[in-house]
Order: sequence, then C-alpha cells, then structure tokens
Amino acid sequence: GSGLVEVLITPIVESCPTPPKKKSAYMSLLHSFYCWGQAVVILFSTLYFSFVGIENWRLLALLWAIIPVSGAILFCMVPLFPLPKDERDNNGKSYFGNKIFWVICLMMLVSGAAEMTMAQWASGYLEASLGIPKVYGDIFGVAMFGAMLGLGRTLYAKFVEEYFEFEKKNENGTYVSIKNNTLDEEALVRILKEPKSSLIKQYIKMFEMDGV
Repeated sequence: GSGLVEVLITPIVESCPTPPKKKSAYMSLLHSFYCWGQAVVILFSTLYFSFVGIENWRLLALLWAIIPVSGAILFCMVPLFPLPKDERDNNGKSYFGNKIFWVICLMMLVSGAAEMTMAQWASGYLEASLGIPKVYGDIFGVAMFGAMLGLGRTLYAKFVEEYFEFEKKNENGTYVSIKNNTLDEEALVRILKEPKSSLIKQYIKMFEMDGV
C-alpha cells in the first residue's frame, strides 16, 4: 500500500498546480493515510482475533483485501491530464534499458521488505526477549507509532501554512522568527538587518572591500 502511494499517487500530487506551501501540506496529509491505516489495521485485527478467534484469519484476510481492490478500481476512474509533449518519454519505455532504474526498483523492494519485517516481527521480538505479550507490543508499539506519526503529519498539513516561519541565525546565535501572517514592514526590516549574513551586512562588506 505505501509503495503504491509513493510510486503512483505522490507524483500526481506533486504535479498538481498548487502553491508550494499547500503542496507540502497535501503531501504530508497523503503520507499520513498509511500511518492511520497501519494503526487501524492492527487495532481492528486485534479485536477481530479476540472475538472471532485466530483460526478464522482467512476471513479477515479477505475482508482487508477489499480495501486495496476497491482503491485500485476507483483509481482507474480518476481522470488524469496527459503530460506535456516535452515531458513525455516514450511512455516510460526508455527506463527499462537503464541500469539505474532497475537498481532503484531493487532498493525499493528490499527496503519495503525490511520495513514490513520490522513492523511485523518487532512485537514478536519483544515477547520473546522481554516477555511482553505480543498483543501489547502490537498496540502500544507498532500501532501507537503509526498513530503518532499520522497525527504529526495531519497536524502539519493543517497548520503548516498558518505557522510557517522564516528563520535566520543572527550574530547572537538565536533566530529571527517571523510568522507568515505577520510579515509586515517591521518584520521585513528585521530580516534584512538582524541575521549575521543579512543582505545589508553583505553589501556593506562588499562596499568596504571595494573601498566605497
């Protein structure tokens, strides 16, 4: 699921004509879906096994399979604008003869397998080494990690534009921090004057070097 998001959906969102800060927010929100999905799958599966029994895992696998199948069908119905003529590359056929392309594909496969292995066996390792029941390791470990990561990305997507700050180090080692919604004349003057490498100080130094 996360691999499809990275390979298919991310380039589409990246190419949408949106302002840079909004694009960053949309990308963060998009990547939060995998985190929320991870937490929901673990919690729902744990409840399912508690009430139905682990011997009925095949039914749960079929239920979860509905989501990616439905997503694939819905994705096929999404209207996509064609690429500009100068960005078309023979429908991508030239990539198949590029060795770097296949190396990247192999890296994606290996890294995805490593990620899934760690996610699935981390709680089992805790149970074997520390005696913590696997169900607690799944809920308070992997699921909690996914939920916190999803929450962070969702909050970033919601507040990134409002709290986007411009920061520059000044000569005291601190930061000039200006919120974008308070970028008035006084703030612009601070940005030009206070940082150690401010434009005004740079031009003064240049004029001094030229003897002006």
